Amino acid sequence: MPRTSPTRSLKILVPAKVNLFLRVGNQRRDGYHSIETVFHTVGLWDEIVIKPSVSFGFSAHGLPSPEDRSNLCVRAFDLIREHARSGLNASIRLVKRIPPGAGLGGGSADAAACLAGLDRFWRLGLGQPALTRLASNLGSDVPFFIRGGAALGTGRGNVLRSLRSRLDRWCVILKPAFGVLTRAAYARLDSSRRETTRSGTRPRGQSVVAAITRGRLPGSEVHNDFEPVVSRLYPKIGMILRRMKETGLSPVFMTGSGSAVVGLAGDRGAAKAVARSLGKELKVWGTEARLAPLTMRFVSRP
Repeated sequence: MPRTSPTRSLKILVPAKVNLFLRVGNQRRDGYHSIETVFHTVGLWDEIVIKPSVSFGFSAHGLPSPEDRSNLCVRAFDLIREHARSGLNASIRLVKRIPPGAGLGGGSADAAACLAGLDRFWRLGLGQPALTRLASNLGSDVPFFIRGGAALGTGRGNVLRSLRSRLDRWCVILKPAFGVLTRAAYARLDSSRRETTRSGTRPRGQSVVAAITRGRLPGSEVHNDFEPVVSRLYPKIGMILRRMKETGLSPVFMTGSGSAVVGLAGDRGAAKAVARSLGKELKVWGTEARLAPLTMRFVSRP
């Protein structure tokens, strides 16, 4: 139970993520797939504002986001209040800037920010380990955002080993108007594997882990099992991948199960110019962002 009733609002900024490496294994008994991935934060920020209230309230602003019980923010509220075994309430306002259906983890980031924010707002004192365990109930990516920075994810992505990343680069992020449903991407990947015989040595994430600890990200180490099958399913993604490579960005890769494509640039000015040019040419959402080990930020307001 909280030590005192909250009288101040709390603002939380939470960054997006990209997958610098993503290898998908077999489907598990629980329905999830085993994966090996390298998560890394990127400076696109969603904003959560928690305010005192006698009853629960939730609103979403900015980019599209559901305002009903399907929203991960609402589910996070229900979960942590049930865990606290109390009738605590709050009003939550989400300002959405991370595009949905992009593979950037926006919904998972919001859920993690609500868990950590409500823990602080209600003074529950749960701490990172307990919050991480709660986060696992909301989605495979959610535990990563409790920590932020960079991490090697195994299991279904929720078994994490924090990494000391020295990456601090600017990148271009382009996203077509459509999103990719994660479940559909897994089904397509499974189908493609049944139709073909896998051969050769499959890449492993340890090479990316070693590279980012040195502050490097060579294109030869970046890998995503979803990229070839999803870009064939959605030719627009394949077009974005090709055009970004033609501009000299390197490496260029799809994040998560798509639909966003990321390319590293030499500096912010170059990233901004390419994002503006290709966004207009390809008629897609585009922005520049800092790829660096970031964590969620807490800001109190009177």
